[in-house]
Amino acid sequence: MGTNYYYESCKRSESLHIGKSSAGWVFIFQAHDEPEIMSVSDYLVHFENNPGKIVNEYQQELTVEEFKQLVQSLQSQPNRPRENLQNWSDLEDYHFAKYNFS
Repeated sequence: MGTNYYYESCKRSESLHIGKSSAGWVFIFQAHDEPEIMSVSDYLVHFENNPGKIVNEYQQELTVEEFKQLVQSLQSQPNRPRENLQNWSDLEDYHFAKYNFS
């Protein structure tokens, strides 16, 4: 069982899937082509440049700082996806997936 996280922009009606937390796993980020997001740094720039809010699938709102703390707390989990063309780690060792997994 896991929890999905989304970014709801004030300017757009759709939400952007950020990623998913699951018991025993590191946080898995969703990569995007549009807007181009391939790293945690890209997400932070997107949050800064596009006013909005982070919510989970249960509509619980998190600040960017709370979200960063959540992701960091999961970095020591034992399970990590295998790296390949669809899964990779960014320069800060956060895991990304190119396919839809929500």
